Amino acid sequence: MKQNEIQISMTEFVNFINASGMARMTIVAKAKAKHEEIEGNPYDYWKDFKEEVKRQLKNNGSKEDFLEMLESVREEVRSNYQEMVNGFLRFWKPTRMKWFKPVNHKASIGGVKMIVNPEIGILWGNRRLMIKLYLKANENLDKRHADIVLALMESELRGRVDPDIEFAVLDVRRGKLFKYVNNDPRLKVLLKAEGRAFSNMWKDI
Repeated sequence: MKQNEIQISMTEFVNFINASGMARMTIVAKAKAKHEEIEGNPYDYWKDFKEEVKRQLKNNGSKEDFLEMLESVREEVRSNYQEMVNGFLRFWKPTRMKWFKPVNHKASIGGVKMIVNPEIGILWGNRRLMIKLYLKANENLDKRHADIVLALMESELRGRVDPDIEFAVLDVRRGKLFKYVNNDPRLKVLLKAEGRAFSNMWKDI
């Protein structure tokens, strides 16, 4: 990362959008500290979970196969992983969902750079969905904030996918899917404002 360049993960930006008050400052401070300490290779708490989701979708796995993951994860993360597994299983239809590879793109939003990277692509009936996984053990994602995240994917990825692709965000803990239906152009203005807010906090910390 170049000096003075603000480069974060999409997950950090999503968490920032969904937070309020001092929680936003905490997210920025942690992101800045983490990226200064582990430049270019930040620790991802949910990496094992996301990799297992992808593996099971790719291999047409079963719910029983997915549950086996909990036997191998570290003790200190097991309870949070259990919540996410339970939530994902409420959403997942193993016999009806087929994997395809999603796209990603490096974007700059209000002075903040990130990879816009929905983790999974699924063929579900005659629909093709690219889905960002929202993974927070103690917070729900609401429609208002989901719309901003979806506007980010629509803005940055639409020109890189087929017209029939639908973008979505899955609040994994609840198994609740939010799809892109709000095409209000003001969302893009709000998105840039969120990027500038993150950037300003980063510079002032």
